Amino acid sequence: MGFLSVMFVDFKLTTLYKRKMLLSGVCCGDSVFSNSSSTPCKRCEKVDVPFRLNPRILGTITDETGCINGGNLLVSDKAWKSLFGRPAEELVNTEIDSLQEIEHRMLFTRITLLFGWSSEIGKLAIWDIMA
Repeated sequence: MGFLSVMFVDFKLTTLYKRKMLLSGVCCGDSVFSNSSSTPCKRCEKVDVPFRLNPRILGTITDETGCINGGNLLVSDKAWKSLFGRPAEELVNTEIDSLQEIEHRMLFTRITLLFGWSSEIGKLAIWDIMA
């Protein structure tokens, strides 16, 4: 495991909320986006698609040496809860004005990412976020 001190240069919480893409999941090989955890798959009409917060919320993340698009990262549920101070279920039911406040507060905030190797997936993953 390692630590990385970074800043959010771009944060897309309200943009994805307005586009109804705050949550993302995969069903029938297609990505499914929604602001509700009970949206059916367009192909098979399966209602219990497993949704998680869309990693594209993070936008661009930078440190002193470079930057990365947050949408390419694997983020744990614990990290999301640490970042927002509430679980994803509460976040999707939040009013747009509150989401905008969260977004403005997160921009250019220095945070520490705790990351490690996920042997299940074979990728680096963000396990926790410390603000």
